[in-house]
Amino acid sequence: MNPQQFLSVWMICSTAIIIAIFSTKAFIFLDVQTKKHNHEVNGLRFFLAIGVAFHHFVYSFNFHSGRGWVATGYDINAFMGRFSVAIFFIISGYLFYNKISTKTDWRVFFIKRFLRIAPMALISSAICIFIAISLDDGSFDITKQICNIMYWFDAGLYNLRMNVSSVPNASLINAGVTWTLYWEWSFYFSLPFLSLLMKDGLRLPVVITIIAASYYFIPMADYKAACYAALFAAGFLAKELNFKSQNNFLISILPIALLLVMFYTGSSALSLPLIPLCFAFFVLCNNKNAIYGIFRNKGVTRLGEISYSIYILHGIAWYVLNISIKSTSIIDPCYLFISSMALILIVVICAFTYIAIERPFMKLLDRKNKIVVSNTDNQKVKAL
Repeated sequence: MNPQQFLSVWMICSTAIIIAIFSTKAFIFLDVQTKKHNHEVNGLRFFLAIGVAFHHFVYSFNFHSGRGWVATGYDINAFMGRFSVAIFFIISGYLFYNKISTKTDWRVFFIKRFLRIAPMALISSAICIFIAISLDDGSFDITKQICNIMYWFDAGLYNLRMNVSSVPNASLINAGVTWTLYWEWSFYFSLPFLSLLMKDGLRLPVVITIIAASYYFIPMADYKAACYAALFAAGFLAKELNFKSQNNFLISILPIALLLVMFYTGSSALSLPLIPLCFAFFVLCNNKNAIYGIFRNKGVTRLGEISYSIYILHGIAWYVLNISIKSTSIIDPCYLFISSMALILIVVICAFTYIAIERPFMKLLDRKNKIVVSNTDNQKVKAL
């Protein structure tokens, strides 16, 4: 068994253990009682988040071993992160497609997005700053670094992460995951403008135009931006087509086959040639009981709820692990055992950050709106 195969077995076992733990009654507080809940998209988000975590596991180990921020020799882990981000962007397009309307209250929309993204992003940044200062060689001077520190608290809006102490590459303390937030915010800012174009009967033509531009025009200026635009637009198209099937081959076997095809092409999922396959994968997975119903597993459903916390915090866990424990081999059994414990611990912590931070902030604006509505109704009653 080569190192990649050994590590793959470890990843599968660790994921299975985490799912089993979260399937117990101890995590019933994560259950969501709503008929509109999309189990497939929610469950898929957990596997994407854990995929990014395993992706950075190799990068973090190599970085702290002096090999640089690379994943040489671990093609599966390298693929997992890029593929997961690609599907995350498609999901964003899918979920926010219906928001593209002249009837949308954009003020409320952006406040909600800020309350959803910023709290955990700011906490992640605060932890990174604390770690960087803690590891400083003694030369840290807050009066000189205050401007650099402020850059970290932008919730990904411009995502400039300056070194704030003698620790080099401080942005890698959380594996640099906030780079995707920059593109998410760019996507959100584009929606009000798209709402002016997507009138009744023109929505699909506009979506097709965006995809065409992403392949034929935008790459000449910025290839990465073209890829991300195509992925968000692919989410729009998935919502527009609304493909539904109960065929077991289509929704359970074909997605796995597409995954294997994408991996064995040797190309990055964040590239224009593979985006149609990513799109097909998502469309097929977005069906009830897709991939043999794995997304509807109780533990997976709960883990899907905390996927953002997992995404934003896992890099810190790997960083602390690797500065605390030195291993000459990534597949050393002792190192992998400790890594499993660290992963389980950070996922459990994420369950509580979701309950204590994410969920309250998500509901904050809703509570304010209810108060406003209630006061308005009371005034109407008094007037009568």
